[in-house]
Amino acid sequence: MINLDMVGRTPMQTFIAPGCLNVFGGLFPDVVKVFSLHTELTNKFLDDPALDGDSDHSPFRDANIPYIFFFSGLHQQYHTVDDHHQLLNFGNMGKLAHLILHIIQQK
Repeated sequence: MINLDMVGRTPMQTFIAPGCLNVFGGLFPDVVKVFSLHTELTNKFLDDPALDGDSDHSPFRDANIPYIFFFSGLHQQYHTVDDHHQLLNFGNMGKLAHLILHIIQQK
């Protein structure tokens, strides 16, 4: 399961993939690191349960189904009326989509 949660706001080209370090015997971080070199994205891998909270991947995690969770972090406009499409980083979203395509093709 691949979950893309709030990946539109990436001012520093960083995506966080918490909770996925042991997925497929540790393969996911290696795959992400290799392909992120081709997309110019920086990834932080955080194995912190607090950052692996409730999102669309949660039922998969709870059922021990492998997943990877991409998350670009909270921001000041999160869940407010001030969160507008002009604040999205479409270029980085495209780079992440390219990265995900490569990950899927490897599975």
